Amino acid sequence: MIRLKPASSFFQDVSIKVLLGEILVLTAGLAFAGYLLNPEDPFLVNERTTYLMVLLTVLTLYYGLGAGLIALFVSTLLILYFYETFPTDYFLWHALLTLIMGEFNFYWRRHMERATLKTSYLEDKLDDMARNFILLKESHNQLERAYLIKPVSIRSILYDIREAVARAEKKEAYRVLISLLSTNFKLSRGAIYRREDGTFIPVVSTGEDVQLDMKDPLVRKAIEEERVCYISMLDLEREASQYLAVIPVVDNRPELLMVIKEIPFVSLNRDNLFLFYVLLHYLYKEERVLEEMSPLAEGLSDISVDFLKELKTHYDLKHNLGVESTLVAFYIEKSTLDVEEIVRDNLRTLDVICEVDRADREIFLILLPFAGMEDAKGFYKRLSRTLVNYMGIDNFTENVNCRFFRLTEEPDVLLRDVLTLDAQ
Repeated sequence: MIRLKPASSFFQDVSIKVLLGEILVLTAGLAFAGYLLNPEDPFLVNERTTYLMVLLTVLTLYYGLGAGLIALFVSTLLILYFYETFPTDYFLWHALLTLIMGEFNFYWRRHMERATLKTSYLEDKLDDMARNFILLKESHNQLERAYLIKPVSIRSILYDIREAVARAEKKEAYRVLISLLSTNFKLSRGAIYRREDGTFIPVVSTGEDVQLDMKDPLVRKAIEEERVCYISMLDLEREASQYLAVIPVVDNRPELLMVIKEIPFVSLNRDNLFLFYVLLHYLYKEERVLEEMSPLAEGLSDISVDFLKELKTHYDLKHNLGVESTLVAFYIEKSTLDVEEIVRDNLRTLDVICEVDRADREIFLILLPFAGMEDAKGFYKRLSRTLVNYMGIDNFTENVNCRFFRLTEEPDVLLRDVLTLDAQ
């Protein structure tokens, strides 16, 4: 999930000591240079263009309004020292310029943060799609090689993992994961460790217990480089490791470590180790998401965790930066028509859908990321034309209702309003 922080328009993210030092040096340097050039008028009060104007413009546009005001204050003290009569017009003109530049800096940084967060969101979605593609590809390969013997796909086991995490059975989820690796890749000795209170504790293992040695060179290398490391990456003449591979999952710091001690040679390759990392990262991510979403999901058992996560992300974007997204709710009376497939065919790549089944009707919740109300109405017109083609205009008018919702309320409050809203 994307982490948001409110925009700060007063100062750019920089050390206060560095900022004050730079302002003092530049302002004092400007005053000294002006004094050498023109002792009678070092700040060019009587000229149309001043050096101070350039300095205030650069500092304010780069650092923000706070830096410009500090520079103006220091300059004012120097002006009081150099001039017997304080040039009020000169001061007011430069103060006005500083305020204008500060406002420009505020809006510019605001737009830049919005663009950065949109890019981060799209990169996060791309990472999810890449991981899902790898899982799908490997699942297909496993089915192709061993379906008659083991008619189980990796995706089905991942579903079991997710269900175990959802039931708050964390150890069971890790047991299912290591069982998958043991069954499909003949992992005979290995263990997964999780960070708690600054140390790594064992979660689950296969075969004989595997102790974690934090001084082992392969473990140190994996933690320092934050990547999958295997035995051939060491200088074996100078370093010896008791492990064949170490797989870390890093979230600002290493959170999970998988150590592999015994595995067949044919299974110890980069592709398999990368798959192990993807599966372990998937489990860790699901754990974090479900922990974050559990307070939000109370009383909303009909809503999928994935949909809650996306809704919460875009609510935060709206709340912190004003980035618009829209929730569209379709209330459709039940019929023999496969409405869900029709709706999915009309979605964009980023759009997220959740179906809520009721006794007499189906509710389709569709989140349109980065789409305002006008875009949402355009989506409704496009989808309604398709539904009319399948249902007929009279049937559509009688059995289909639609509502649009801006993300102005907390997701749980908004969803309860959506699900209890009378669709008639």
